[in-house]
Amino acid sequence: MKTKNILVLLMVIGFECFIYAQNIPAVTKFVPHHVSIVEDIEYVSYQDKTLYLDLYRPVGNKEKLATIVVIRGGGFRIGDKKGFASMSAALANQGFATVCISYRTIDEALFPGPVLDSKSAVKWIHDHAETYNLNTNAIGVIGGSAGAHLSMMLATSGDVKSLNPNGSSERFKVNAAVVLEADADFSMATDDQNLIDWLGCTYEENKTKWKQASPITHIDKNTPPILFIHGADDPIVPIEQSKISMNKLIENEVYCELIALPKVAHGFWANKKWFEFTVKRAALFFKEQFKLN
Repeated sequence: MKTKNILVLLMVIGFECFIYAQNIPAVTKFVPHHVSIVEDIEYVSYQDKTLYLDLYRPVGNKEKLATIVVIRGGGFRIGDKKGFASMSAALANQGFATVCISYRTIDEALFPGPVLDSKSAVKWIHDHAETYNLNTNAIGVIGGSAGAHLSMMLATSGDVKSLNPNGSSERFKVNAAVVLEADADFSMATDDQNLIDWLGCTYEENKTKWKQASPITHIDKNTPPILFIHGADDPIVPIEQSKISMNKLIENEVYCELIALPKVAHGFWANKKWFEFTVKRAALFFKEQFKLN
């Protein structure tokens, strides 16, 4: 049976939104009293770099919780896991466990380094599910900008062994994704210097690598449901990136939604109004896909 695909257009008052800032307070500033946090848990270690995550949970909830991997942006160049601390805390406040991860930047690892980092976080959830009461049958991911690309890569390439940390297809899949302004098809952004630097080559020098790094390449009938939220006036990642992703998902009969925000630019989640909207819509989407009450 074909799944239903939804295009949601929200008519909203326009505003100009600056790119999400990384200069923010300590993560505890964002944690409500009824959300607990365990900071700086090691989740993957390389020869010259150890990566950490912060785990958020609703206080007093002893059930196995649906778990969301939260990935901040920063153009693959800047930032750390504090960048989406507020998002992680807010989603935990909605009843999820969340793991807010760090990942390597351009000066530490080129593609596919951050993809491997993000997938290692999914494996960490499986490996520590009993310790922290995490539901491995309900793993989601959310990210913005560069983090949105990584989120979409997790959703689309879980079975791609060459993009998995140990070259296998086990324990790297997610069950739903929320993508906030992702470059899905890199062939549409061949002059993007961030992508050139991150991939270590121009499009003409290695079209195969650019294709492999494009999440849209890996969409198939096994891709999990995806919610896209995108500013219609985004000058950095055009909304066409989400539209073509929707078309590819529809072709493969995968459930998907697009919420287009007219007159809204890049990084809308940095605005309080749209931050709260994003959290509520993301939480609703995850609960629907995980069949949670």
